[in-house]
Amino acid sequence: QVFMIWWNRELIKKINEVELDLMMDKIYVDDINVALPPVMPGTRYIDGELKVLPETIMEDEGRENDEISMKTLQAIGNSIHASIQLEIDYPSRYSDKKMPTLDLKIWVTSNNNSTKILHEHYMKPMSSKAVLNSRSAMAWSSKRTILTQDALRIMLNCSRDLPWEVVATHLSDYSARMQYSGYDQKFRAEVMNSALKAYDKLR
Repeated sequence: QVFMIWWNRELIKKINEVELDLMMDKIYVDDINVALPPVMPGTRYIDGELKVLPETIMEDEGRENDEISMKTLQAIGNSIHASIQLEIDYPSRYSDKKMPTLDLKIWVTSNNNSTKILHEHYMKPMSSKAVLNSRSAMAWSSKRTILTQDALRIMLNCSRDLPWEVVATHLSDYSARMQYSGYDQKFRAEVMNSALKAYDKLR
């Protein structure tokens, strides 16, 4: 952890040296989420400097801005220490242009001269669709609390700028998972109402 803290500081230093604007830098052990403005097509990190070459401009034809930017950042990061070589990910790699990370999908949107990073709830395809089973040896009050907190987490995983219909779709999926796990309609409605009240209170 100490090594990665040092490494991240060195990354920020090198990014500043080439005058890139690092808008976000979130680190958890060896996972880092960053946001920066797009670099010019053809940009390469060579001998500690950002250079744009005619041949690399042609190489970048048809590539998305986020791919070019992240590969530039990868080259900067790989130059810090031989034991740390980066793997990168970015939204344009995915068909929906949204990048999965933990239990979120993240993407960038721009309109009216405003750029925002948005996110919504995400489950890996191989994740279990079941929730805490209704027949488990646990008090019903505890089950209600656990499921309510899970539904609340789903709502908090969605940007406030998203249409409510997007959030509602995730909640409908969660309700279906509760039904699959043995909960009747009345109990599912109680859980959803509790989660919605908690969400409104937090907002």
